Amino acid sequence: MPRKTIARISCIFFIECLILFKAHAQTILLQGDVSLIGFNANATPKNYAFVVWKTVQIGTVIKITDNAFNGPGLTSTSTNGYRNSEQTAVWTANAELAPGSVISISGNTANTGTVQTYNANGATTTTILLGTSTGDQLFIFQGNTPASGAAVTFTGTLLFGMGYQSTSGEAGWLSSGATASNTSYRPTDLKDSNHVYVLGNANGGQYNGDRTGMTIAQYRAAIADYTKWTLATAGTVPLSSTSFGVGSALPLNLLSFSASSQNGKAKLQWKTAMEENVKGFYIETSADASRFETIGFVNAKNQLNYEQLYAYEFTLPVAQQVSFCRLRMVDMDGTTTYSKTVKLEAERSAVAAFGLYPNYIERGQSEINLKRMQPLPAGIKAVNVKVLSGDGRVIKQQMITDASSSTSWKINTGVTGTGRYLVQISDANGKWTESISFMVR
Repeated sequence: MPRKTIARISCIFFIECLILFKAHAQTILLQGDVSLIGFNANATPKNYAFVVWKTVQIGTVIKITDNAFNGPGLTSTSTNGYRNSEQTAVWTANAELAPGSVISISGNTANTGTVQTYNANGATTTTILLGTSTGDQLFIFQGNTPASGAAVTFTGTLLFGMGYQSTSGEAGWLSSGATASNTSYRPTDLKDSNHVYVLGNANGGQYNGDRTGMTIAQYRAAIADYTKWTLATAGTVPLSSTSFGVGSALPLNLLSFSASSQNGKAKLQWKTAMEENVKGFYIETSADASRFETIGFVNAKNQLNYEQLYAYEFTLPVAQQVSFCRLRMVDMDGTTTYSKTVKLEAERSAVAAFGLYPNYIERGQSEINLKRMQPLPAGIKAVNVKVLSGDGRVIKQQMITDASSSTSWKINTGVTGTGRYLVQISDANGKWTESISFMVR
């Protein structure tokens, strides 16, 4: 066979493989990627709706069930922690969906994608049988459906959980006793923003809060608050398929940011809420509130449900009495936003002579920038620079002979591992010393 023919066949085979792979691609979802936003137990057939918070590829499978989790004190994947005796709907995406897209399912029909409902024994059925008086629950997950049984082991990824009271049901997730067909424990690994228990004798309900103008974290927190739902005891609530507006806003709330200075040191403090998928905070300073320079970095804690306090201290970087600081906040996708700019004032005599800008390097880098920011004490022309480990061991040292006449140098740190290190600067007699810490990330 001619080489050109072989090459052409190989190319066609490769393209077909790519097409086949794309057709069966699956987006792997985690808690926080899906929220259930509505249900109607009184509808015929029963219906419900959920929203996806990340891009969903064609072929992605998401499962919805009214089965329950056993307890108390069990995680979703605890041995024999799942009660599989009811229905599970299997939804498959037939088009790529953007973050904020809403999927509405009624029986075995969906506004987008395909859906089929199964009994616990694997036989097809028409709908999930949500209870109309005793309450019930819905869980969303990915992964294998366990075998039928009152105490089997769930091995999938639990994404979201919802329970509702109805007219004579429970007033919350079970805390004791045996799980039944219309009751469930909340698995201990199901986070607060990923479940909701709807009270108010509701047989139907839908989140009725904002669908534009908020971050994903804010939407999820609002959905998890049943007081932001429209409820129906009798009849049904029309389920909306209107998408949620998901912009590029950073997934956190910066509640406050302040700065103070004392004895040549600046201290920044800030408070956040609703953190999720945030990389961290770059500290930037400027002498004129116009040209900013990065001097440090603080990792985000990514606690969605609690306020977080941060603090950062550094030697004032300029000889002037006035300095300006701000935070550059970056999420995992590179989205960036800035805090307000705050002003710092300090006495000239209190400001250190040297600074490291920025005060960190990446692992594998060896050089850091040392700058002289104000005149040295009288008589000092040269300085000795030592790089010390956290336990005080000298890693590297060098002499700077033009310390009084030049203003910046590249220092070879000699460090190889991550952690905090110290640059110590002193005159030849050791009577004058400054120390500056830096991080290797």
